[in-house]
Amino acid sequence: MSHDVLEQHPYLNEINYNRLNENYFEGLIVGTFPVWDITDTVLPNGQVNQHAFNGNNAYMRFFYGSKINVFWDLLSNSFAPAANPVSAANPQLCKQVAINLLIENKLLITDVFFKTNRREKKAEDQHLWIDTTNQYVLNNRSLNNGINNLLNYNKSIKYLFFTAPDIIGKCPFGKFREIFNDRLAYQIVSIINGRVWSVKITINDRDYVGFLLPSPAGKGTRGIHYGAQQQLQMFINYICTVSPVFWLQIQGKNPANLTTIQKNQIKILRKSFLERCWWEAFRNNNTQFNGSI
Repeated sequence: MSHDVLEQHPYLNEINYNRLNENYFEGLIVGTFPVWDITDTVLPNGQVNQHAFNGNNAYMRFFYGSKINVFWDLLSNSFAPAANPVSAANPQLCKQVAINLLIENKLLITDVFFKTNRREKKAEDQHLWIDTTNQYVLNNRSLNNGINNLLNYNKSIKYLFFTAPDIIGKCPFGKFREIFNDRLAYQIVSIINGRVWSVKITINDRDYVGFLLPSPAGKGTRGIHYGAQQQLQMFINYICTVSPVFWLQIQGKNPANLTTIQKNQIKILRKSFLERCWWEAFRNNNTQFNGSI
């Protein structure tokens, strides 16, 4: 696939928040852009072509409809016993259950890119908004400036949930900051060994609490490091408190030298840590979470 294909986000207006009271929604989830299988292509003549839905790669044509991330697993778990959209019988029901889950928990959802190109059909944020000499793509790429109207209307939104931990670059918070530019100021509230967890955000004199969540991409393992070269301190704090005996077994050992049983236990703990992070953000709005429980 060429870099010269312009993709458009199909779901930014799927939830008609104007039909609900302006004080109903309390949180906004901010991501980047859907995977190729569930977006649209915009041609120079204005024609919009919907990409063919591939059930092998996606659950539904909606935010985080891809099967290569665990977004809906994590969100539904945060509001258990809420229904998990990906367990629904077909793509249409998946989408409706997802919308219901959001609305019932006073959440809206959006992405920072409206129109972009990408490298091949790769899903990672780094492969979006890439270099090209195609003037049509360059002139028509755009960020989702509609986020401004969304926040202006929904006056009770006070929590912003960014679905990646980075603060700069092609990531939710990085591009969110670019959308608002000098109208936005932020202050780090909680940082653990270089990893930002929560921030205070001010936009047009209105304050929000922002959470920079571990990414749900890659089945939820991306960025939760426990290796010889890099270890996430929040994850270590979590292991120490939920499984202190296991921590005593592995403390000081080169992760490459762990037994198969120990490595499998790390995988299990990584999954439960990810779930706990999302629970602390969405359920408890805990700005001081450092991994320990």
